[in-house]
Amino acid sequence: METLRNANTLVARNLFIRRAKTDSDRMLEASAEKLLLVMGNESLKKELAALQALDDSRKKQNEELKEKVKRQDDAIIEMQRELNSKEETIEGLREEVAKGVDNTKKD
Repeated sequence: METLRNANTLVARNLFIRRAKTDSDRMLEASAEKLLLVMGNESLKKELAALQALDDSRKKQNEELKEKVKRQDDAIIEMQRELNSKEETIEGLREEVAKGVDNTKKD
């Protein structure tokens, strides 16, 4: 009877040890998965920060280009005004020359 009780105790201990090992293995596996997720999350955070920095840089560059285009457009408008003014002056001079030629022919 004592032998049977010892055998039962031994079986119970082995069963307890197997369950504890199984639980321990599951916890270890869950911890490993959590660690992988944390590492992946950190990597994604770094990637996001880099992408945000690139986006900020792109936005700044776009603003600078818009300002440059505006300055160039303003310069073109001013140059066109000057050109128009000079063309008007030239046209006025042509008319004066033509009148002078006509007056010379009449005399």
